[in-house]
Amino acid sequence: MIAVPAILLGRRGLFFVSAVAAALIFLFIAMPAIAAFEAQGQERTDALEQLAVYRKEVASQPAMLQALAQSRLEAASMPGLMRSPTDALAAAQLQLLVKQIVEANAGDLRSAQALAPVPANGFTRVSVQCDLTLPTAHLKDLLYTLETHQPYIFIEHIDVNGPLVLQGDASKSPQSVLEVRWTVHAYRWAPSA
Repeated sequence: MIAVPAILLGRRGLFFVSAVAAALIFLFIAMPAIAAFEAQGQERTDALEQLAVYRKEVASQPAMLQALAQSRLEAASMPGLMRSPTDALAAAQLQLLVKQIVEANAGDLRSAQALAPVPANGFTRVSVQCDLTLPTAHLKDLLYTLETHQPYIFIEHIDVNGPLVLQGDASKSPQSVLEVRWTVHAYRWAPSA
Protein backbone atom coordinates (compact mmCIF):
# COMPACT_ATOMS: atom_id res chain seq x y z
CA MET A 1 0.00 0.00 0.00
CA ILE A 2 0.88 3.56 -0.38
CA ALA A 3 1.78 5.38 2.72
CA VAL A 4 0.05 8.76 3.09
CA PRO A 5 2.13 11.37 4.84
CA ALA A 6 0.81 12.42 8.21
CA ILE A 7 0.49 16.03 7.12
CA LEU A 8 -2.26 15.08 4.69
CA LEU A 9 -4.40 13.43 7.33
CA GLY A 10 -6.88 15.39 9.33
CA ARG A 11 -8.22 18.90 8.93
CA ARG A 12 -4.91 20.41 8.09
CA GLY A 13 -4.38 17.90 5.33
CA LEU A 14 -7.82 18.51 3.91
CA PHE A 15 -7.19 22.24 3.98
CA PHE A 16 -3.75 21.80 2.37
CA VAL A 17 -5.09 19.52 -0.40
CA SER A 18 -8.00 21.90 -1.02
CA ALA A 19 -5.63 24.88 -1.21
CA VAL A 20 -3.33 23.10 -3.68
CA ALA A 21 -6.30 21.99 -5.82
CA ALA A 22 -7.71 25.55 -5.80
CA ALA A 23 -4.31 26.96 -6.78
CA LEU A 24 -3.97 24.48 -9.63
CA ILE A 25 -7.50 25.18 -10.87
CA PHE A 26 -6.80 28.90 -10.67
CA LEU A 27 -3.43 28.51 -12.43
CA PHE A 28 -4.49 26.18 -15.25
CA ILE A 29 -8.17 27.08 -15.82
CA ALA A 30 -9.08 30.47 -14.39
CA MET A 31 -5.93 32.40 -15.46
CA PRO A 32 -6.15 31.35 -19.15
CA ALA A 33 -9.89 32.14 -19.14
CA ILE A 34 -9.24 35.58 -17.62
CA ALA A 35 -6.44 36.22 -20.13
CA ALA A 36 -8.75 35.22 -23.01
CA PHE A 37 -11.47 37.61 -21.80
CA GLU A 38 -8.91 40.43 -21.47
CA ALA A 39 -7.65 39.74 -25.02
CA GLN A 40 -11.21 39.81 -26.32
CA GLY A 41 -11.77 43.11 -24.54
CA GLN A 42 -8.63 44.58 -26.15
CA GLU A 43 -9.65 43.27 -29.58
CA ARG A 44 -13.09 44.82 -29.10
CA THR A 45 -11.52 48.17 -28.18
CA ASP A 46 -9.22 48.03 -31.22
CA ALA A 47 -12.16 47.10 -33.48
CA LEU A 48 -14.22 50.01 -32.16
CA GLU A 49 -11.32 52.42 -32.77
CA GLN A 50 -10.89 51.08 -36.32
CA LEU A 51 -14.65 51.38 -36.91
CA ALA A 52 -14.49 55.03 -35.85
CA VAL A 53 -11.67 55.63 -38.35
CA TYR A 54 -13.67 53.95 -41.15
CA ARG A 55 -16.78 55.96 -40.31
CA LYS A 56 -14.72 59.15 -40.44
CA GLU A 57 -13.35 58.16 -43.88
CA VAL A 58 -16.84 57.35 -45.16
CA ALA A 59 -18.13 60.68 -43.85
CA SER A 60 -15.37 62.51 -45.78
CA GLN A 61 -16.17 60.74 -49.07
CA PRO A 62 -18.55 63.40 -50.50
CA ALA A 63 -15.94 66.13 -49.98
CA MET A 64 -13.25 63.94 -51.57
CA LEU A 65 -15.48 63.18 -54.56
CA GLN A 66 -16.18 66.87 -55.03
CA ALA A 67 -12.45 67.69 -54.86
CA LEU A 68 -11.74 64.90 -57.36
CA ALA A 69 -14.36 66.22 -59.77
CA GLN A 70 -12.90 69.73 -59.47
CA SER A 71 -9.35 68.51 -60.11
CA ARG A 72 -10.55 66.53 -63.16
CA LEU A 73 -12.18 69.67 -64.55
CA GLU A 74 -9.00 71.67 -63.95
CA ALA A 75 -6.80 69.00 -65.54
CA ALA A 76 -9.05 68.69 -68.58
CA SER A 77 -8.93 72.44 -69.16
CA MET A 78 -5.15 72.87 -68.90
CA PRO A 79 -4.01 75.02 -71.83
CA GLY A 80 -0.99 72.93 -72.78
CA LEU A 81 -2.85 69.63 -73.32
CA MET A 82 -4.31 68.06 -76.44
CA ARG A 83 -8.11 68.33 -76.57
CA SER A 84 -9.02 64.94 -77.99
CA PRO A 85 -11.29 62.31 -76.51
CA THR A 86 -9.02 59.41 -77.57
CA ASP A 87 -5.33 58.76 -78.07
CA ALA A 88 -5.79 58.05 -81.79
CA LEU A 89 -7.52 61.38 -82.35
CA ALA A 90 -4.83 63.15 -80.33
CA ALA A 91 -2.14 61.57 -82.54
CA ALA A 92 -4.02 62.67 -85.68
CA GLN A 93 -4.40 66.17 -84.25
CA LEU A 94 -0.66 66.30 -83.46
CA GLN A 95 0.19 65.20 -87.02
CA LEU A 96 -2.04 67.96 -88.41
CA LEU A 97 -0.51 70.59 -86.11
CA VAL A 98 3.02 69.60 -87.10
CA LYS A 99 2.07 69.70 -90.79
CA GLN A 100 0.57 73.18 -90.42
CA ILE A 101 3.60 74.48 -88.50
CA VAL A 102 6.07 73.04 -91.01
CA GLU A 103 4.18 74.42 -94.00
CA ALA A 104 3.80 77.83 -92.31
CA ASN A 105 7.61 77.94 -92.12
CA ALA A 106 8.14 77.12 -95.83
CA GLY A 107 8.86 73.45 -95.14
CA ASP A 108 7.54 70.26 -96.66
CA LEU A 109 6.39 67.40 -94.43
CA ARG A 110 7.46 64.24 -96.26
CA SER A 111 6.10 61.66 -93.81
CA ALA A 112 4.54 61.44 -90.37
CA GLN A 113 4.01 58.29 -88.36
CA ALA A 114 2.11 58.14 -85.08
CA LEU A 115 3.86 56.09 -82.40
CA ALA A 116 2.13 54.09 -79.69
CA PRO A 117 0.73 56.25 -76.88
CA VAL A 118 2.47 55.93 -73.53
CA PRO A 119 0.84 56.53 -70.11
CA ALA A 120 2.73 59.16 -68.10
CA ASN A 121 1.55 60.17 -64.60
CA GLY A 122 -2.16 60.45 -65.35
CA PHE A 123 -1.54 61.76 -68.86
CA THR A 124 -1.03 60.04 -72.17
CA ARG A 125 2.06 60.98 -74.15
CA VAL A 126 1.20 61.01 -77.85
CA SER A 127 4.21 60.92 -80.20
CA VAL A 128 4.71 61.43 -83.93
CA GLN A 129 7.86 60.73 -85.92
CA CYS A 130 8.28 63.08 -88.90
CA ASP A 131 10.56 63.51 -91.91
CA LEU A 132 10.59 66.96 -93.48
CA THR A 133 12.61 69.30 -95.62
CA LEU A 134 13.06 72.92 -94.75
CA PRO A 135 15.00 75.92 -96.04
CA THR A 136 17.97 76.51 -93.75
CA ALA A 137 16.90 80.08 -93.04
CA HIS A 138 13.57 78.88 -91.57
CA LEU A 139 14.89 76.32 -89.07
CA LYS A 140 15.12 78.86 -86.25
CA ASP A 141 11.57 80.10 -86.94
CA LEU A 142 10.21 76.55 -87.06
CA LEU A 143 11.78 75.64 -83.71
CA TYR A 144 10.52 78.87 -82.12
CA THR A 145 6.99 78.20 -83.39
CA LEU A 146 7.07 74.70 -81.88
CA GLU A 147 8.45 76.02 -78.61
CA THR A 148 5.69 78.61 -78.17
CA HIS A 149 2.78 76.57 -79.52
CA GLN A 150 -0.25 75.57 -77.47
CA PRO A 151 -0.97 72.75 -76.94
CA TYR A 152 2.64 72.23 -75.97
CA ILE A 153 4.71 70.23 -78.43
CA PHE A 154 8.02 68.79 -77.27
CA ILE A 155 10.87 67.71 -79.53
CA GLU A 156 12.01 64.35 -78.24
CA HIS A 157 14.69 63.61 -80.82
CA ILE A 158 15.94 65.62 -83.76
CA ASP A 159 18.37 64.77 -86.54
CA VAL A 160 19.26 67.55 -88.99
CA ASN A 161 21.20 66.85 -92.19
CA GLY A 162 22.24 69.40 -94.73
CA PRO A 163 22.40 71.60 -96.51
CA LEU A 164 21.63 68.91 -99.04
CA VAL A 165 20.44 70.59 -102.17
CA LEU A 166 20.23 74.03 -103.55
CA GLN A 167 16.71 74.83 -104.64
CA GLY A 168 15.59 77.70 -106.72
CA ASP A 169 13.80 78.65 -109.84
CA ALA A 170 14.38 81.40 -112.36
CA SER A 171 12.56 84.05 -110.28
CA LYS A 172 14.25 83.28 -106.91
CA SER A 173 17.79 82.85 -105.77
CA PRO A 174 18.82 79.31 -104.79
CA GLN A 175 18.23 78.24 -101.17
CA SER A 176 19.95 75.60 -99.12
CA VAL A 177 17.61 72.93 -97.81
CA LEU A 178 17.87 70.88 -94.63
CA GLU A 179 16.54 67.40 -94.18
CA VAL A 180 15.07 67.00 -90.68
CA ARG A 181 13.88 63.89 -88.89
CA TRP A 182 12.35 64.34 -85.48
CA THR A 183 10.07 62.78 -82.97
CA VAL A 184 7.70 65.19 -81.27
CA HIS A 185 5.24 64.51 -78.50
CA ALA A 186 2.37 66.20 -76.72
CA TYR A 187 0.30 65.27 -73.71
CA ARG A 188 -3.36 64.40 -73.43
CA TRP A 189 -5.04 64.13 -70.07
CA ALA A 190 -6.26 60.56 -69.63
CA PRO A 191 -8.92 60.52 -66.90
CA SER A 192 -9.17 57.29 -64.96
CA ALA A 193 -12.50 55.51 -65.25
